[in-house]
Amino acid sequence: MVESANGDIEQGSSLSSPDLEIGSYVVGIQFTVPDNINLDDSETIDSAIISWVSDRTHSANSTMTFSVENSLNGAGFGSVTNRNYLSEEEVWQSTGTWQDGENITVGINLANQLNSLIAQEGLNSGDLITVKIEGTGGTRFVEAAGGDRTAPTLAITVADNASASQLSNNATLLFESNSISDMPGDDEFGTLNPSSMSQEVGLVGINDESTVGSF
Repeated sequence: MVESANGDIEQGSSLSSPDLEIGSYVVGIQFTVPDNINLDDSETIDSAIISWVSDRTHSANSTMTFSVENSLNGAGFGSVTNRNYLSEEEVWQSTGTWQDGENITVGINLANQLNSLIAQEGLNSGDLITVKIEGTGGTRFVEAAGGDRTAPTLAITVADNASASQLSNNATLLFESNSISDMPGDDEFGTLNPSSMSQEVGLVGINDESTVGSF
């Protein structure tokens, strides 16, 4: 879990921003693979789904584009945009009203992108899964990590042919997140701390939002 507000940053703003403003910023979320999770390069996952908590009651029509960094061993956040991402992207059209504190399941699946990385490197404890989110249209407000807030999570379902230590096939692994907010050129970053291992595994990410202007 992220144990302090320093685990999420809106660079150029407050070090302890309580939210991620998707659409006003480029957002980066980084998930750390916890202990006892080791998939080799022949194994695959069935799904990789992000969930987050709405920071307030609000309505918007926002188009979000999700990209995954092309390495599972990338550096901690210094910049969201100054990284190399896989060419495949997932796009989600978010509409309607989110209630304050509502848990939102993001309507995209990142399994294809992660499987392409697992095929090269496997998936091992300590690996970093870095996701960039670019929004257009209205701004969506999501809770950032730190304090009493609920960080975004990544739930990964392991395929039948995969094995993970202490987990049966088809187990769902839950990664919580640290998120950071990045203005190009800033080098502030937070770190991720894996939580304890269980049937569902939790990780916290870093909130990194990069200012690109209002839409």
